[in-house]
Amino acid sequence: MISKKNKDLFVFLSLNLALGLPAVVAQWCIKTSQRPLNPSPGPSPFGYVISLVLFWFPCVFFGAMLFWQPFSRQVFDPITLRSLYAPFRRKAFALTLVALCPLGVVLDIMFGSTFFKFPESSGVLKGFLLPAFFPNGSGPPEHSCPGHWHRYIPVEEMAFYFLGFLTILMVYIWSENVLFRDSKVEISQTAPKLFQGQKATALSLSAIGVLLSLVACCVRMKIKPEEGGSAWPGYFLFLLWAAVLPSMFLFHISFHFINWRALTVAWLFVLSISQFWEAFLGVPYQWWDYHHDQMMGFFIKPECELP
Repeated sequence: MISKKNKDLFVFLSLNLALGLPAVVAQWCIKTSQRPLNPSPGPSPFGYVISLVLFWFPCVFFGAMLFWQPFSRQVFDPITLRSLYAPFRRKAFALTLVALCPLGVVLDIMFGSTFFKFPESSGVLKGFLLPAFFPNGSGPPEHSCPGHWHRYIPVEEMAFYFLGFLTILMVYIWSENVLFRDSKVEISQTAPKLFQGQKATALSLSAIGVLLSLVACCVRMKIKPEEGGSAWPGYFLFLLWAAVLPSMFLFHISFHFINWRALTVAWLFVLSISQFWEAFLGVPYQWWDYHHDQMMGFFIKPECELP
């Protein structure tokens, strides 16, 4: 018999399939891509700065619902409220942010010039650009002086990573404490055989990582480069080996504590924000864009070639 938590995991995966598969089919026949706006006239002054409200407002809203007394007294029973303020939960919350936020900083500083470009300078605080490493030593086009380090990354990128991770955590915590309080810890639940024990988990993740890396490289080899140079799925490989797989390294332990219903709500909430933000604001208004030859090679034509 399928356990309760496995049913919740199945629902989570099924919802992703139900959203993703029709989206692929719906845009399959589209041959002409939407085009971003010309960034030279400055079509969105401080647009990137202001758009961060999509993340900080949910942080404030759900933070108030969780921790502000007038709300929390109405939402939680005494046991749940005390557990919410337990030291180990606060510690876990802080450690999660400490582990995730530097990953975004490293991505931008070390690989930002390789994966991303920021054409629309009026959308950001141009006086607060952060340094980025340029492996070829030429720097961005607007800089004539050679060198591996140039001011290139908008400071809004750092705010994006912090607020994005904070939003996901806030929505997840709110969902598990308000919507699905009885669907979290289940110590008796058996983890999948691929993730029973640290050794099995490490071997399984390594095998999955190698397989997905080979698939991404094969896909990229079949698609003609669009920007010259050598095509390489660098962005996918970075996300896979630096974010996805490490986050599952202790899956044989965390599996017992994941509230799949709360994770589903948090995932759908952030997915809706990201789709609106990237597809209708960020890429069309050129607050940022992607170097296509560093992507796997599949692009969403109705969303201005979003990878």
